Amino acid sequence: MANTGILIFAHNCNSSKRDYLYSASICAKTIKQQNPDIPISLLTRNKLFVSPGQTELYDNVIEFPFDDAGHLDDNTLKNFYQLYYATPYENTLVLDADTLVLGKLDGLFAAARRHDMLFPHSIKDFRNVCHSVQQKIQEKNSLPQFETSIWYFNKDFDKKKEYRYEGRERIELDSSEEDTEPFFNLLEVYLRNHEDTYNQFEHERPAEFDKDFLFSLTIDNLDLANDIVDTNILTYTDLSLTNGELWHEDLNYWIKEGNLKIENYNVTGIIHYGNKAFEYDELDRFTRSS
Repeated sequence: MANTGILIFAHNCNSSKRDYLYSASICAKTIKQQNPDIPISLLTRNKLFVSPGQTELYDNVIEFPFDDAGHLDDNTLKNFYQLYYATPYENTLVLDADTLVLGKLDGLFAAARRHDMLFPHSIKDFRNVCHSVQQKIQEKNSLPQFETSIWYFNKDFDKKKEYRYEGRERIELDSSEEDTEPFFNLLEVYLRNHEDTYNQFEHERPAEFDKDFLFSLTIDNLDLANDIVDTNILTYTDLSLTNGELWHEDLNYWIKEGNLKIENYNVTGIIHYGNKAFEYDELDRFTRSS
């Protein structure tokens, strides 16, 4: 098992208006531009739909290791619990397909590897101003609030042991670290049975499938809220913070030589742009040096 890598979750449903496998390929290309040594894998429903040109971008193209939990309603988001079993890495950074990486990731992995699991609690707008994650339904149900477009988990727990030294003797200390597998086991139950799960909430509940809500509920029921606190390690730019998913219709932006400029601001780092922004030819320009 490799020590560190990125896992991109991408799929094309019958109802998809966006080619997520294509978006994932652009994500992989932007990662490699400044992080050529970081392994990248793709997790998808069926690898036969991944073109040869796309396949060569990844170190691994991985199908869901278990049955497709969303095959009845064409909702492959129900398979997020399978990331734990699918990842070939000990330390995994999970990215949505509609993400760009316009910067180096060495510092992120160095800081994250000290944790079992991390979710962003704050995100930036295109002006580089930080905002706390605010989710009304989670707040009304006293659930933790964080984003799931980008997150991190660790499967290598032996490296997290702590020691003290008496002379030359190394003594292992008791550790409170726990395997993250129970999180994924409970998450599976909620993802597969989201409607029944919502019924336990008398007042405020999601009107439809809500991945963020189900992640929050899992964290809350396992009492992990304090363990996943992210001290700005995974803070990224979410372009939908300005005018929602249609931000691109209201803001001026330019893509040149693989860089993104919105209004008068250069936008760098990890960028979640949303599935309604950028035409395919625009995405191509992020991978051109000139």
